[in-house]
Amino acid sequence: MAVAMTNAQIRAALQHMYASRSDISDAQYTTYINLALERLARNHDWFELNRKADLTLSASGTAAADKVVSTSGITALRDIYSVVIENSARSVRLSGMGAAEFDAAIPLPEYFARNVPQCYTLWTADEMLVHPVPDAAYTMRVRYRKWPAALSADADVPELTRKDDMLIFLTASFIWSLLREVDEANRYFA
Repeated sequence: MAVAMTNAQIRAALQHMYASRSDISDAQYTTYINLALERLARNHDWFELNRKADLTLSASGTAAADKVVSTSGITALRDIYSVVIENSARSVRLSGMGAAEFDAAIPLPEYFARNVPQCYTLWTADEMLVHPVPDAAYTMRVRYRKWPAALSADADVPELTRKDDMLIFLTASFIWSLLREVDEANRYFA
């Protein structure tokens, strides 16, 4: 079983590095920890952040409404690995397109004939668009990577397991940089 440090323990380790400086509050330490946590997540594909979600494609309303898929079942979406739609007869892996590319190629998907969707785009933080518009109800399985949850309470534990040392040293480097201590910042930069 992995031993994970809590937000309070990480903060205490950082405070020890800075001889408990009074000019850095607990809230500031937590902000810097969260900044380092996000940077660690951005720089590597950590398996702890992989998720999957089942979304529903409907074919019961208007084509303009059915082309939109709510992504409310996906939290803190960072990247999509794959989108597969399924029904009892078959499955299809959808091709992802950038929003501008999708809009240029298929400005109004509702004007095309309904069929099994072949491509998707993440249009907003809350919705995907699919093309063609679904001809039947499907389950859409989305495999994705999320952003790590921010730490706030003292007992919160980072979602990245066995990476506490990297989180502490990267946070220390950020703080030293903010204090304009470049040599110290470089010492802790991993």
